[in-house]
Amino acid sequence: MALRGRPAAAARSWQRQRRRLPPPRCSAEKQQQQQPQPQQTQQQPLEVSRSLAAARAAEAARPEPLVCDPFAAALAGPGGSAAPDAALLDVVATRYIDESLLNAMAATNVNTIASGDYRQVVLLGDGLDCRPFRLPWPPGTLLFLVAPAEVHAAAEALLAAAPAPAHVPRGCLLRRVPLDLGAAACAGDGGGSVFAAALARGGFRADRLSVWALQGLHGLGLGAGALRALLAEVADGAAFHSLLVGELPGPLRRGDAANLLAEAGLLGAVYAHADEAYGRLGGPAGGRSSSGSSSGGGDGDSGGAAAAAGGGDDAVAERWLVTAQQLRLSLAQMGIYDDWSAEFEAAEAGDDATTSSLLRPTRIEASARRGPRRRMSAMAGRAFSLRYLAARLGTAAELVAKEAAEAPSSGAGGLLDRFREALSKQLTTVIAVTGAAMAPAINAASASDPGAYEKLVVRVIPRPSARTVNVGDVVAFSSPLSPPSASSLLVRRVAALQGHPMLTADDEEHVERVPPGHCWVLADNERLSPPDVIDSRAFGYLDMRLITGRVLYRVGPGGAHGRVANSPASEADDDAVIESEVDAGALAEGMPGVADEPGGGGGGGGGGGAGEEAGGSTGKQER
Repeated sequence: MALRGRPAAAARSWQRQRRRLPPPRCSAEKQQQQQPQPQQTQQQPLEVSRSLAAARAAEAARPEPLVCDPFAAALAGPGGSAAPDAALLDVVATRYIDESLLNAMAATNVNTIASGDYRQVVLLGDGLDCRPFRLPWPPGTLLFLVAPAEVHAAAEALLAAAPAPAHVPRGCLLRRVPLDLGAAACAGDGGGSVFAAALARGGFRADRLSVWALQGLHGLGLGAGALRALLAEVADGAAFHSLLVGELPGPLRRGDAANLLAEAGLLGAVYAHADEAYGRLGGPAGGRSSSGSSSGGGDGDSGGAAAAAGGGDDAVAERWLVTAQQLRLSLAQMGIYDDWSAEFEAAEAGDDATTSSLLRPTRIEASARRGPRRRMSAMAGRAFSLRYLAARLGTAAELVAKEAAEAPSSGAGGLLDRFREALSKQLTTVIAVTGAAMAPAINAASASDPGAYEKLVVRVIPRPSARTVNVGDVVAFSSPLSPPSASSLLVRRVAALQGHPMLTADDEEHVERVPPGHCWVLADNERLSPPDVIDSRAFGYLDMRLITGRVLYRVGPGGAHGRVANSPASEADDDAVIESEVDAGALAEGMPGVADEPGGGGGGGGGGGAGEEAGGSTGKQER
């Protein structure tokens, strides 16, 4: 990746303008000669989703189903049905996408631009998609289901009447994004901003790794230009090394489908449904065909046709299965890259006013100067410095606002003094915890050593709310069952915020919503339950004013240390704070030995049982 010179800047400018350019077109005669046009048969999005649900419902009734969906029958409704051939292709595609998503969730991507876990999942095309409820997503996963508003309304109504309650796994969050893919893809210049803005409103971060799943586009009647525009929008929002899986609608040649991906900057492979047959279609069972010869057999007449489509680049199919990876920067990442470049050029030009007041060297920068990639690392260090400065300014403003609300100031001079004092404080504090309530994420050693403890770095949140705390965050808070004190701190993971639906556990189950200003917190250790552990199952909804901050980092016995998994949005906000304030070596001094730490240890805070930890502030702010 070039870091200086006008060619790189020109390339970035062109890539930014890419969404404004009309898709490349050729003459009608040449277009007919080069590739078949995608089908123009259009259905309503709700009809497409109900036919997919009907296919899943029929499959779930088989003795050995490829897909188990307990909600599909309720979503399909009494009139929901799908043609046998199309239903079988839908089932194979659903199984293929399920496996691809779960494989991505189990992987950790490490690269120099956007390393981390795939904890953002965007589901496009099927508004009645039940993957948020039926797949075992890891804690901290954010799922974005994109569909028209009327499809979301129908889905919520049908799921409310389903025999079994539909809930996302603990620690995960589903965001329904109201957007008509067909209209957005065909909107040309305006469609891009609509698509990106709709996801951003739901909390999507285009500078974080993500996985995108496409299914059901074949029924929306997208033309070649609309399909190309939709893939371009996915590429604009997918960070470097993000993944795309799913189906591309046709009829298309295999080579043309691969070219559509490549035009958007996505490198991947294209498969016929028979290539992923799972023993249900003609062709290799569960393998990928390279020759594409039809072997017949399988269920129904669609087997031979699907297998025949598995040939070379000239093979034509109504739908293709795809897996691809983003090889470009998202628009959000390009914005960060431009900021880095500007700061680097200012530093190279000797802008003392900038480098001396704002861009003070960090430990990362000082160590990077000794390496072969000095300039790249120095630029990254300055970017972290700016982000850390912004975090300190924001926290200082929140502290002043909180203090002003509690004790109004006498004038502007008093507020300025408070702001200066708040700005001088660090953003983090350190606590020590014992017990196995948050194992294995925190203090996993307590399973074999009841006296084991860990130090936790907590980022102070002056005014906790649904704006500053996300589902999936690990927070430290004062126990509602004990008087506020250092020894009554508990550490739990946020499972729901205000407005989120909750299913009651009384005799007559009904849905209620988390009240404003409150949240629902749970222990990670699923082996423990009240009274052995204290969480919202014991004290109910937690008043967010009791939250001290978010847990960022852990240091355990034997030098074991690492980040604590939080929501993707919070982790992105905390990166610069960890880089600037966390010193694992200093924190590890004196470990193990809970007696050496003021406030650490003790029994179950707030009257907790055997599985409860007592959180005690160390009384120091370590750097």
